[in-house]
Amino acid sequence: MRTATIAANAAANFTLHAGASSAVALSVRGGAHGAITASANYARHLVIETVAAARRSPGTAAAAQERLAAVSAAVESAGIPGVKHAAGRYGLLPGHLRRPLRPVGTSVKRRIDDALDAADTA
Repeated sequence: MRTATIAANAAANFTLHAGASSAVALSVRGGAHGAITASANYARHLVIETVAAARRSPGTAAAAQERLAAVSAAVESAGIPGVKHAAGRYGLLPGHLRRPLRPVGTSVKRRIDDALDAADTA
């Protein structure tokens, strides 16, 4: 895995972070210090849980990673508009979309909201 190679060859003061929600647990187990992902804007609790689980146990990390990947896929399948909608749900002020992007429609909002609700109750 590339993360392990980078972590093994990096200077002692170099910190490495996962950038993809789908690879947080794997990256942390490979030597990453944490994660900087779009999902931290709308599923912060899942990112924190996944990083902590990856540090503790691969078994618990798999379940946390699965939950994070599911909500991330639902939100990020709508691109930047989906991430902005999700972030706004949690009190962030994501700003206006710039052309040519358009806000997500009602059905996409519902799909994102359902995924976020499921993640919050899991």
